[in-house]
Amino acid sequence: MFVASAPTRARTYAQRRARPATNSARAPQRWRCAATSGDVPPTDDDAGDTAVRRGAFFGRFLRGRPGQTRRRMDRVPEPETACACGSGRAYSRCCMPVHTGARPAADAEGLLRARYAAYVYRLPGYLMRTTSKNNPDYTDDWGLWEAEILEFCDSYKFLGLELIDVSYASPDVCFIQFLVRLARNSAPGFFIERSRLTVERGKWLYASGKLISYDMSFA
Repeated sequence: MFVASAPTRARTYAQRRARPATNSARAPQRWRCAATSGDVPPTDDDAGDTAVRRGAFFGRFLRGRPGQTRRRMDRVPEPETACACGSGRAYSRCCMPVHTGARPAADAEGLLRARYAAYVYRLPGYLMRTTSKNNPDYTDDWGLWEAEILEFCDSYKFLGLELIDVSYASPDVCFIQFLVRLARNSAPGFFIERSRLTVERGKWLYASGKLISYDMSFA
């Protein structure tokens, strides 16, 4: 779960594709859309024709608001507060050691939960560090990327994460379909994404995602 949004994320996809890539030049890949995770077998090469671009996670719905001042502080809770990822454990015994770098995510589910919590807690550094360089939205311009993530975090209230399906194509490749509920100006919405998570240099990273369905009419 997690590449996101910018000072005007509505423009980001077009602008990022328009400017020269700083990491490598590669054509955007596309994903097959499916009604459920069962419609797409979990293979390592899960690319094909689709209307939804890879790297869809969270970014698609942000709209820029000119003149808005962005808050600079995070929203990290007290250590004994229930973790936002929905595990039922206290933050100190759940995503906190992953966010602080005390240990990496133990598995793909742990990474996805930690990335969701990082959006809730406004932790762009963790989100950038756990995005694969092979992700189409990866950029070496971390200043812009941080601004995009913080703008997304400030635009929505995150109401919950629900894992729908977890499928391992191999020990180093996992597909997770999940639902995120969120709201903007008290109007509720949701989206369902199927993320591809991979092990690189011994750590789980967010490689790509495809949007399955959503209701974000307020965006």
